[in-house]
Amino acid sequence: MTDTEFQKVDTIMFRISQEHDDVRMELMWRDGSIYLSISNVMITDGERWYAIPFEELRGIDVLGDDSISLRIEGAHIRVRGENAERLMALRHLLLPLIESVPEDGELLRDLIKLLLLGIKDEDIIASLLKRDRNEICRIMENADMEGYLEGSEVTVKGKSLLSEEEREIIEKAGVKI
Repeated sequence: MTDTEFQKVDTIMFRISQEHDDVRMELMWRDGSIYLSISNVMITDGERWYAIPFEELRGIDVLGDDSISLRIEGAHIRVRGENAERLMALRHLLLPLIESVPEDGELLRDLIKLLLLGIKDEDIIASLLKRDRNEICRIMENADMEGYLEGSEVTVKGKSLLSEEEREIIEKAGVKI
């Protein structure tokens, strides 16, 4: 790769958290840089390059004044930058490019949180989310067809919709994600 193919955004520290079959593995913090190309976010530690195609991004969460989390299926990449404004600008630039979560994205995330906490009764879910039971059933059926759920069990793809902060809160409730 040459410098003409991508633009440096910031000098960063990053950590990759991967998940597979309910097992979560976190790599150590690494010093590196984050770049933007015409179709990818590129992260390097000086030895390895990690290319994240825009279409694989599932979300970008703000974690603090100097941190964002890039969500892809099965992994989260937490990024801390020297220049918080650049990371926020990157986030705002990428948000419109991210493949949208299902149209009921926020509701689906709330549903996933309840299912992970063990609340599986559709009537109770409908009451807690202040929605019609039929709407909850429709969203669960669509989420199942799209691979976010298998019946009333949340898949790795479904868990990837949650931010790192949401996952930590659910884990504090005694649920292993």
